Amino acid sequence: MVTSQFLEAVCFGNNNNNKPDAHNVLVIAAMRRDRFETKFSNLHVADDANLDPMDKFSKLRLLISKRNERCMKFAPNETYFSFDEFMVPYFGRHGCKQFIRGKPIRFGYKFWCGATCLGLHCGFQLYQGKNPDTKHEESGVGASLVLHFGEAITETHPGQYHFVFDNFFTSIALLDKLSSMEHQATGTVRKDHIDKVPLESDVALKKKERGTFDYRIDGKGNIVCRWNDNSVVTVASSGAGIDHLCLVSY
Repeated sequence: MVTSQFLEAVCFGNNNNNKPDAHNVLVIAAMRRDRFETKFSNLHVADDANLDPMDKFSKLRLLISKRNERCMKFAPNETYFSFDEFMVPYFGRHGCKQFIRGKPIRFGYKFWCGATCLGLHCGFQLYQGKNPDTKHEESGVGASLVLHFGEAITETHPGQYHFVFDNFFTSIALLDKLSSMEHQATGTVRKDHIDKVPLESDVALKKKERGTFDYRIDGKGNIVCRWNDNSVVTVASSGAGIDHLCLVSY
């Protein structure tokens, strides 16, 4: 059962957020909360007789697709886009509700989301275990999500982009595929996703001065760099190098 709270989260985000960039007065003043929830609890956007049994959000798929279509259409003309996950709070019953220990929002729906540098959503997918879109299934879950977003933003706004993500998504194979689409990418990367690049070990770097780094560049222009910060960090990129070095404060 899809509740009105879920539809509210998908369409308008978290209404409890009173920050200026999320507190839309026009939406809030349009109607009272109870009336809004009554209308949404009786809203149907799909034919119950023709639902995709493999898609746990098939009742909302049309709404989700239309929202993504509009977000993509009006996405700002920027070069850099980030791709990551986020949680929408939910305490009801649904097979896709997640519990993630140690997170600010522990219970809710997990979304995969592409966004601008300022956090404006340009497209999202809901996590439901297995992604019903199997076009890039052989690339793995994380890579397939990034590739799907890259294709969507390029189809709507043809151009070359630079995608940034964390180590759940990053791999050398993903950088190569994005390069073949004429895009660049940068992301922290896990040790087992760098194709045995001969970098100096974590143990050796930890014994050296903070800021010490080691890097390698392959024949396709991908760079993998590992440096000693608060902990040892490894980053892979097809669009960034090690120059210029400078001191930063944070």
